[in-house]
Amino acid sequence: FNMRKSVAILAFVLSARSSSALTNVVVSCRVDDMSSCTAAHIESAEEPLLPLGVPEEVYGTGSAAAYDDVIAIAAPSSLHPDDLYYEDSLMLTRPLLIFADWLHKRGGLRAGGKRYGVRFSWVGDGSSAVQVANATARAMRNARARFAFSGYSSGLTWFAAQQSAADGLLMLSAGSAATTVFAQNNLTFGLYPPASMYTASGLEAIAAAARALDARADVRIAHSSSLLPCFGGVGCLASLRAGFVQVDNLFTRDQCAASPAWARRHGISSVSLPPVTLRMVPSVEEATTLLQQLRSAGATVLVGCTYHAAAVVIIAALERMNWSPNAVLLSETIDKASFISRVAAGWWQGEYVLGPTQWTSSLPTTGTFSRLSSSEFADMFRARFDGAEVSYNGAAQFAAACALGAAIEAADSVETAAVRAQLERLTLDEFYGRIAFGAEHQISSAGLLVVQHPPGEPLKVVHSPTGLPTTGELLFPSPPWAQRRCRVLGPAANALASGQ
Repeated sequence: FNMRKSVAILAFVLSARSSSALTNVVVSCRVDDMSSCTAAHIESAEEPLLPLGVPEEVYGTGSAAAYDDVIAIAAPSSLHPDDLYYEDSLMLTRPLLIFADWLHKRGGLRAGGKRYGVRFSWVGDGSSAVQVANATARAMRNARARFAFSGYSSGLTWFAAQQSAADGLLMLSAGSAATTVFAQNNLTFGLYPPASMYTASGLEAIAAAARALDARADVRIAHSSSLLPCFGGVGCLASLRAGFVQVDNLFTRDQCAASPAWARRHGISSVSLPPVTLRMVPSVEEATTLLQQLRSAGATVLVGCTYHAAAVVIIAALERMNWSPNAVLLSETIDKASFISRVAAGWWQGEYVLGPTQWTSSLPTTGTFSRLSSSEFADMFRARFDGAEVSYNGAAQFAAACALGAAIEAADSVETAAVRAQLERLTLDEFYGRIAFGAEHQISSAGLLVVQHPPGEPLKVVHSPTGLPTTGELLFPSPPWAQRRCRVLGPAANALASGQ
């Protein structure tokens, strides 16, 4: 079954009928309002509907005759290039192609006296809460799957995990960090730390940089008001005020709900405004209007609980406003392949921004199941996908497959109950990090790494709360736009910008 295919499902205009009633998770939402979505669990012999032409993909390695049996693993995924999460979903599907090839060379998985290969199947979820449960059901049932993986986004996985649990399948997720996704049943396991931790390390790094400035500064100069950056007459750290902007989604709201407490813990005050909320894909005008509220409230540190699409709009809005906070922290953005390549191509506006990540290819870590180092995995990814860089999302997905494989072999079984028990007691050191699931079936973490693009240089790890090595120094405070523009484009560029 050495194949990868894409097929259009044309028969979903009419419902197919199964031989017996199954539970379908049916999601309804108000237009353009993810927070309004609700799910109903409906017993029905009708298969759930999907839009005309929804894509499917299937991948496995080796012939069926090479194994005693094949383990089918199914997932929803944003497979169409126009889908909002298409790039993120590529980062989840591609590592599974590498895993299938790697596992074939390993000789498969061994359990119950049999040797198993794997076959992955995906059905397009359209990056839609309304579509994702239907796509999950179709993927699992068509493939006769034994296990499920999630697609990208906590908001979508909230519903996909309900469907996989309704079908009695274990789901592993390298696309969701919201703890509520995993707390809703005992069959879903998460490879990301809790969303509530995503801004903790970044705020810690900013506070540490401010303290270092305070320690080096001449107090007489520092208190003079403007001769040194970051000081407002009381010292750098004491002058910081964090303002928060969130995208309207489960993961991002969870982040920002916890962020003021993390700021306070590290000695950073917050503005009096609650987090301002953006749509998933806002316009620059919308972002400018909301960011102006934070600027007027006195924010000097901008914390964005974001996805990539909104984050790049925020950066554009900051430039338009000519607002240069001392630090900008944005999630799910800085280590994305498209962000990295854009900065490398000369997009200097993406420099200096900070972002959290669970993994980078520079880490000196090696997997006990995969036997791969971080750099080896990154090299495999580049070789397979035309030099593309892999983010922590991709490393997490490969690690999820390793965790499932290790649990199957430890259980000596492919039965759900036995594999779940092994996942619950698993402690597996992979190049991605230590995989051990807590009470909510989500991995714990001592803190995420913090990364930054220095001017003219590749992405650097600038803060590590776990003792893993850094690869660069955090640049703080961020220079004003005029200085950055002058460095890249010359002094005349500022005159042109001011005349706009």
